[in-house]
Amino acid sequence: MIYDQTSNSNEKLALLQSALNYDINFLPIYQRLITQFRDQTSASSEQRAKIELLLNESIADGESTAIAHFTISNLKSLEGKKEDAIWHIERAFALDPQFGFVSNNLAFMLSNGTDEGDLDRAYDLAVNTTKKFPENADFRHTLGSILIKKGQFDDALGQLEPLIDNFRAQKKRKIHEELSFIYQNLGKPKLSQAHNQRAKNLAQSPQNKK
Repeated sequence: MIYDQTSNSNEKLALLQSALNYDINFLPIYQRLITQFRDQTSASSEQRAKIELLLNESIADGESTAIAHFTISNLKSLEGKKEDAIWHIERAFALDPQFGFVSNNLAFMLSNGTDEGDLDRAYDLAVNTTKKFPENADFRHTLGSILIKKGQFDDALGQLEPLIDNFRAQKKRKIHEELSFIYQNLGKPKLSQAHNQRAKNLAQSPQNKK
């Protein structure tokens, strides 16, 4: 693919713009924009502004607005702008509540707030999302993490334990850390220790620090 063959940021952005002009509803384009934005966070603010401008133009034109809001929400999360990120993901959800990635991200963001009502809403969103997409490991992980915060450790175990082999690197380490916490709260210290050790091993492994 031509996009992968160039290292020039401006050329990559131009290619993504052309792709948007061809099919504005193609989700992988937006995923590439998020990746390029993340790669630019330590570099040019001008490049990051160009990426956000593309998305704002899509919204202004009334084209694929849910996906554009979803993508901007991800960009704001990368910048640490939580309120902006939640605002855009709420807009995306209002526009397309059936979009699984949107409802999952909204559930995740709400679950990391301090309002108990937000956690209840996050739980409802996560349950509905996993019912619609039962095979999606990321969505089940979100639900499992929310169940931990609600203190429903048996239910959380049921969601998270089957996911170990679905992930690698940092995400797999996170699963082991959560399972260690669950087993500790279920009064199973040996299983807790076993998962904790695997999390530590992954943290120390160079190939898994990605």
